[in-house]
Amino acid sequence: MSSPLCILSKNENLSVSFCGSGFLATYQLGAAQSLLDNAAWILQGAPRVYGASAGSLVAAAVVCGSNLGRVRDQLLEFARFTKQHPLGLLSPTVDIFRWLEVTLQRCLPDNAHTLASGRLHISMTRISDGKNVIVSEFHSSDDLIKALLCSCFVPVYSGVIPPQYKGEHYMDGGFTNIQPLEDSSPTLTISPFAGHMDICPSDTSTILCDAIIQQLSFQCSVTNFIRLVDALFPRDWRILKKAFYSGYQDTVYFLQQSNALPLYPQRRKESDASDDSASSDHWMLTQTDRAEEEESQQDCPEQPEQKTANGVCSSLSPSLQERIVHKNSPVEVQEVLLSNIMGQLEIVSNSNVSLPQRTLSYLLLLFTLPIWSATTLWDR
Repeated sequence: MSSPLCILSKNENLSVSFCGSGFLATYQLGAAQSLLDNAAWILQGAPRVYGASAGSLVAAAVVCGSNLGRVRDQLLEFARFTKQHPLGLLSPTVDIFRWLEVTLQRCLPDNAHTLASGRLHISMTRISDGKNVIVSEFHSSDDLIKALLCSCFVPVYSGVIPPQYKGEHYMDGGFTNIQPLEDSSPTLTISPFAGHMDICPSDTSTILCDAIIQQLSFQCSVTNFIRLVDALFPRDWRILKKAFYSGYQDTVYFLQQSNALPLYPQRRKESDASDDSASSDHWMLTQTDRAEEEESQQDCPEQPEQKTANGVCSSLSPSLQERIVHKNSPVEVQEVLLSNIMGQLEIVSNSNVSLPQRTLSYLLLLFTLPIWSATTLWDR
């Protein structure tokens, strides 16, 4: 595993590695968009772009020059779709691989295999002997899509019959190499989980221990375990959307700490904004955001003095407030309960806390955990 980079130089070509991330690939998409907006030379000059599992999808989008905002919207749309089914991703009505294949065909250009060959490195696990295989040569777009499907296949979770690549059956590359990279070349590592990676979340909660899982640094904390659950079974698509923004901001912070970006960058004027799909003004208002903004404007009463500059209501009528609270109450209850559980677990794991306080936390957990589980199941 590479140590975190301190200074970035335009004269040094860094490889980039996206770890397995599940639905939290939105975090990595935000990080990639931030690099394109603020330090495009890093991605443009990267000799190798590694990816495992869902991270391979982000790596492919970067190498092929796909619209990252569009990829993010597709992922959020699928998360919203699975939320409508009682069994989520395990429901027989949700064909995750068919959706993934259609999305890749839609988002990748026709010459994707030409752009990816020699530069995109996909981690896969060969089922016959359980060894890790990294492929980087692709003869057609269909060849590339099959490799990406193999890298993302999790038995039972994704299906029963594993996909094939060149006559061999493969499964998720995260089982044998979740953060692919080569020690011989400097590599920028990006992960949606807190740990000792170059770009990753920074947690303030109690860290029980640090673990190295297939070259991925993972801090064992309550917050990180919740991220792991959201990566596999997202509680709400809004969490994935927030992860995109978090990835963008964490990358800005990393670039500032690495002297690749001013600590206080000047905000670009509206007149200087371009229509380029990779601009920072574009990713902040993608299709999902526009739908939300239109919905908020429809809910707003026709009173101009009650709207802010962004068109969002600053005050609502009592009847409208009741409808909104009633609509979002299950999610709000889950978030409150989850925050309570996190706080109690931190108290329990802290040896400096007195025994009576820890005993009380144990008792509160016995009541809170079943309620949280029941509300989550009911919402799904």
